[in-house]
Amino acid sequence: MDIIFTFFIAGLVIFIGFLGGLVFEKTKISEILVLIFIGIILGPVLKLIAPEKLAAFTEIFGALALMVILFDGGMALELEKVFKTFSFAAIFVSITFIGTTVAIALFSHIYLACPLIEAFILGSVLGCTSGAIVMPIVCRMSISEETKSILSIESVLSDVWAIVVVISLIKFASIKEPDALSSFKNLASAFSVATVIGVIVGFIWLKILKTMKDKPFSYMITLAAVLCIYSITEFFGGSGPISSLVFGLVLGNEEKIAPFFKIKKSELLGEKIKWFHNEFTFFIRTFFFVYIGMIFSLRDLTSFFLLNTLGLILIIFLVRYICTCFMVSIYKERRSERHIISAMAPRGLTSAVLATMPIASGFVLTTQFADQTSIVIIITNIVVTAGVFIIEKRKLKQKKMVDGIRADDDDDSTCVQHGGKNV
Repeated sequence: MDIIFTFFIAGLVIFIGFLGGLVFEKTKISEILVLIFIGIILGPVLKLIAPEKLAAFTEIFGALALMVILFDGGMALELEKVFKTFSFAAIFVSITFIGTTVAIALFSHIYLACPLIEAFILGSVLGCTSGAIVMPIVCRMSISEETKSILSIESVLSDVWAIVVVISLIKFASIKEPDALSSFKNLASAFSVATVIGVIVGFIWLKILKTMKDKPFSYMITLAAVLCIYSITEFFGGSGPISSLVFGLVLGNEEKIAPFFKIKKSELLGEKIKWFHNEFTFFIRTFFFVYIGMIFSLRDLTSFFLLNTLGLILIIFLVRYICTCFMVSIYKERRSERHIISAMAPRGLTSAVLATMPIASGFVLTTQFADQTSIVIIITNIVVTAGVFIIEKRKLKQKKMVDGIRADDDDDSTCVQHGGKNV
């Protein structure tokens, strides 16, 4: 009976994910929140799936979701747009992550009396946006391709920032004389190793795909390559998510890359791999959001706890708004879309995974980090969903007004021409 019920729930979740995508196209209301709340009902509310039993799978499922979704995001990015927007994204993610981390750390240390090292760990956990959430949203929004690229790159880079800084802080706490420069060295190493591996394997894979045109299971072999790239990159101290993104970026920009390296275009990539990967990404993404809801815990939901968590969320959006205003004052061409940039601050599975690490390392006062992070994930996604809905509706209304004005102008010009003929 349990197996039958599990299959029924899995099928129902997939149906809801598919219908949610259709609803988004019509109303601009994201299916993310629906899927998260389904997870909450299945887990913490009805206790059909105990959150405690899922704790062991958090790191594995989180890595798989990031790997697949970021590979998909890389394939969707255009190389020209990446180069054009990378400087904005890199500067923006740096000041946003550092600003959010410091602000949350000071708030936790001064107001909540949290030890300084643990306060900075919490700030780092909550300092990153979620590429697995941002990318699917921005890909379907009616914003410029440059802004889509900025938000996608920024979300991926912020995951790397958070992972490296949290691990570094935990290591700092375990030694007597921590070196402040080591975190920056680790960050640079994570970027460089991941980029080099992703690019090299991407070029090699383009060559391999050319020989696999009539071979079966081509996508599964490519998926195996993504898994191997992620593992090898992590083994050498790089960032697995970044290598997945770069690998997808190389494959997705095959038409522009192939001529420079005398690689013939592979029809296989356009026909089979992209189609099947979209289906597989939909499957992973759908269950990823349900999983976030299932690992949510209803413990310690006191008014004091909720008030403190709301304070953290306010800091996240306030710092992002300030950083956005600063960036658009320099990059004035982004000013028209500053609202969507400042609103796109959802937290996701990277934060959820990182929130459990201090507990395993013996930090006593970090036991509430997971619960705080879960609430932050849910509320930031609510804010982002509402923001996307409002902004998209406003854009649609403006578009209708512009179309109406153009239609009136066309009618007026027609009348003038017709009057001229009569004269």
